[in-house]
Amino acid sequence: MDFLIRKGVRIERLINVCWDLNEKNMKRETAGLGEAMDRFDVTDAEIVTAGYDDRVTAEGKRIDVRNFFNWIREDV
Repeated sequence: MDFLIRKGVRIERLINVCWDLNEKNMKRETAGLGEAMDRFDVTDAEIVTAGYDDRVTAEGKRIDVRNFFNWIREDV
């Protein structure tokens, strides 16, 4: 997990950044987020990548995969 977003003392969202999310690194990238989701009792997590938008399920947890170039425009 690379970033966490908190509101007050509560952690609300977790973000992992990965340039290229693919079959070789998918398990590693999602496993770390899954552990952090359990530890911090968080339901929203994202992997920001340069590739594509998608939604994956890892160990019963929903993780949004976001293309950085679309993701960054949402906050502008």
